[in-house]
Amino acid sequence: MTDIVDDSNYKSYELVKPSDKSLDNEKINNVKHNELSGKKVNGIEIHNLLGEGGFGCVYKCTMHKRSGETLSGAFKAEMNKKGTTTSNGLVYECSILRKLEAEGNMYHFTNLYINGQRPLFSFMVLQLVGPNLYDICTYLPDEKFEYNTFIRVAYQTLESIQALHNIGYLHNDLKPANFAIGDKSHETDGIIVYMLDFGLSREYGSKENPIKNVYKKPKNGIEYTGTISHCSPNAHQRKELGRRDDMYAWIFLCMDFYNELPWRTLEKDEEIEEMKLKCTYETYCKFLPKGFHCLLKHIDSLGVYDKPDYNMCFNEINKLMKEAKIKMEDPYQWELLPIEAKKSLNIRLEPRKNNAIKKQVISKKKTAKDMEGKARQLSNKNLSVKKQRNLDNNNSVRNANLSCKNKQNHNDKKSTKDKASSKPCQKVKEKKNNKKSKIGLDDDTNTNKLLTEEFLSSCVGETNEMMEKKLSTFETQLKNKMENNKKQLNQKNNNI
Repeated sequence: MTDIVDDSNYKSYELVKPSDKSLDNEKINNVKHNELSGKKVNGIEIHNLLGEGGFGCVYKCTMHKRSGETLSGAFKAEMNKKGTTTSNGLVYECSILRKLEAEGNMYHFTNLYINGQRPLFSFMVLQLVGPNLYDICTYLPDEKFEYNTFIRVAYQTLESIQALHNIGYLHNDLKPANFAIGDKSHETDGIIVYMLDFGLSREYGSKENPIKNVYKKPKNGIEYTGTISHCSPNAHQRKELGRRDDMYAWIFLCMDFYNELPWRTLEKDEEIEEMKLKCTYETYCKFLPKGFHCLLKHIDSLGVYDKPDYNMCFNEINKLMKEAKIKMEDPYQWELLPIEAKKSLNIRLEPRKNNAIKKQVISKKKTAKDMEGKARQLSNKNLSVKKQRNLDNNNSVRNANLSCKNKQNHNDKKSTKDKASSKPCQKVKEKKNNKKSKIGLDDDTNTNKLLTEEFLSSCVGETNEMMEKKLSTFETQLKNKMENNKKQLNQKNNNI
């Protein structure tokens, strides 16, 4: 039995690590990925089936923490690739979540608790989430969101896409079923949109390092990457895919949530592909709110290696929200569904407390200022430490120079020529040290300024809880950037 569980996973989430004896007693060597209900794997109790796909299943499960607390999760199992003991898609998904966690950017992504392998399947245990957006829409009038919910969902889904692109990956299968709201156990988690399923994700290329798709045989009939209803037009043409193609999928999501897709009434794949390849900017505009036309135009202008202007997109959406007087903390449409619909979707029955929403509205400006203060304080603190270190270094140089000068005054045997020649050396030494200090301060100042401004702009229109979570992400990113700057500074100083 091969197991790829890392001990650090148990420590970071304070989970009880199963004993060797309990692992030996599992007796699941011949159990398939779709036969796990009621079984125990790696000390994890597996319960009812939540969903099933072509290659895997998702179950509800429970784990035990060292404190005695029980933690619920989603147990995702996939059949191993023939002739191996791993599932490539699942292993890839784990690596992406780990990279996101290392970047401190898990806001729209589920925590990865544990992952491992068994003879017939591989598994991963994720943070439990609520219903996906596709299922939610089936309970809405005309199966689409009202404008005030649509525009905030568009904002959140774009945030998750940007975060994934920032670590070098494309999703390649963006659709309503691959986004879900948080679990009902937390009051505010039910308004956060999570990105799911990275089975088709791939790294994107650049001009210097293109990533070409490898095909075993010539194109024959319909062919695409992702889901035909939402994938980019380029995904039908064997073209190299880039960040623009996830943005195309995002704009199709927006059409789907707000209005409908142009090819919604078509049933055959051939018809959908043909229509998608014929559609123009003007056609797409008919299915989007007017304020999104400039976003579509921007996406149309992107090349395969171009970076989308995410900030421009966020600014435009924020402008539309401000015009419509929509706030991030306003109730979402799924929070206002009838009780029976909420029960069917298994979402929180109790509404978010009105007084809590009022407090968020009243204190929003104050909270934004507090967040700004914390961010700038953290940024300035790092610079203060750097400045003090440089000041100490400069003082050490000055003290050494003074000591040298006193020694020269007491030594009458030294010639005037020797004394004069020592002064330029001192100046060169001071100048060199100051140059090193300036490099470090400039790099750190620019890094802190950029990260602080990025953090502040991302908090526009957010709830208190969202801003607190983003502050934690900001702190992690700032720490990582400062460490990188320190390494680069050492290299620069060695070359001076």
